[in-house]
Amino acid sequence: MSSNNTIFAVGTEGFIFGLKNQPQLNGSMGKIIPCGRPERIGVLLESGRKIAVKQVNIPVVLKNIPGKGKGLVATRTFQTEDTIFQEDPFLRGPLHLETPGFDEWRPFLKNLCDKKYEKLCRLSGGVSTKTELGIRRKFGNRDAYNSAEEFEKMNKIIRIFEVNCFNAALGREIYFACSHLNHSCIPNAVREQPNGKFTIDAVGTINPGDEVCLSYEAKLFLQPRAMRQWNLQQGCWGFECCCDFCKQGAGPFNGQEVYYELMQEIRSGNGDVERMNALNEKFKQWLAENYPYPYGDYILEDLGWGIKGAILGLV
Repeated sequence: MSSNNTIFAVGTEGFIFGLKNQPQLNGSMGKIIPCGRPERIGVLLESGRKIAVKQVNIPVVLKNIPGKGKGLVATRTFQTEDTIFQEDPFLRGPLHLETPGFDEWRPFLKNLCDKKYEKLCRLSGGVSTKTELGIRRKFGNRDAYNSAEEFEKMNKIIRIFEVNCFNAALGREIYFACSHLNHSCIPNAVREQPNGKFTIDAVGTINPGDEVCLSYEAKLFLQPRAMRQWNLQQGCWGFECCCDFCKQGAGPFNGQEVYYELMQEIRSGNGDVERMNALNEKFKQWLAENYPYPYGDYILEDLGWGIKGAILGLV
């Protein structure tokens, strides 16, 4: 846990959210600067403008995280289901298509202004070896581009999108603040979309100074450690997880079988309440023995809604 003086140290970068009088500034990133007004935090925005906001309007700041690089840290206490921040998309790329390469991205590249491109390039573009090979096959033909500059720009953009975007109905979206959230197999936050808004909510208690983390794959914790690490390294991201759950050891347990057995029953349409409840209790026992973390309770609650939906014939 950190003190406010440490969290809001001058020079620290933070994200602004929850402004009602100036909603256009929500999602803005800026550096903490001295402020003579009590209960206010001075911020130097990227535009060069200086503003003073309440501490509550900077829910997260960017800090160096050992073994991870940069990450988002909470500035105050959040409890389960508290909204940490809500963000609009920074950029939207085309829908994901397996076969076309540069052609699907040509309109996006043409309309991308220099200012947004420079900001986009601040995000990580490190991909796994597997993803790198796929990008080279799809985007590596220099003859398809009008210039060497266009080739370099497109290949940088696609790598950033591969590790930072979220798939949506209208295309692949990047949320700038969300892109700074690191992975953990025991996440203390989840992403929700109430009313179409992209929202980061707390799971369990998050204290000031705690890193806010998501699970890059929702059910990753069900897998044994070796399988989790392989998926993270060989999937899109190309890193080794160093969260506390992974540090515990290899972990021979595997919760996928009992989880997917329950999911299969929920989706079967049989409406077998007794069997669904029995499988749910079996999964609950697995969690108690292998994964006693708040994120497990979140998954259980989600399953509970699934069972109710199956009983009502809605699944």
